[in-house]
Amino acid sequence: GWTNVRGEGIINFVITTPQPVFYKSIETGENRHTAEYISCKICDVLQKIGNGKVFALLTDNASNMKAAWEIIMEKYPHITAIGCAAHGLNLLFNDIMKLDTL
Repeated sequence: GWTNVRGEGIINFVITTPQPVFYKSIETGENRHTAEYISCKICDVLQKIGNGKVFALLTDNASNMKAAWEIIMEKYPHITAIGCAAHGLNLLFNDIMKLDTL
């Protein structure tokens, strides 16, 4: 999961209009970062700002996030979920570095 400097579980939300704007950070407490929990929190934000104003969702490529995408896109079919390219490259290079030979 993701933690702040005190080691507490968090989820951060950034909204991009012409420019990125930090929206909010929530402490997750004892809640596990499951697809169901994450999608619920994302849906809360979508409802607050107006889901009609959102056309894409960007997260890292973790399996819980990919599962959350499915839940969100089922509820909001006009929203497309996108994995973070930088995170994808990081995962790729980590896998490459684990190879015995190149």
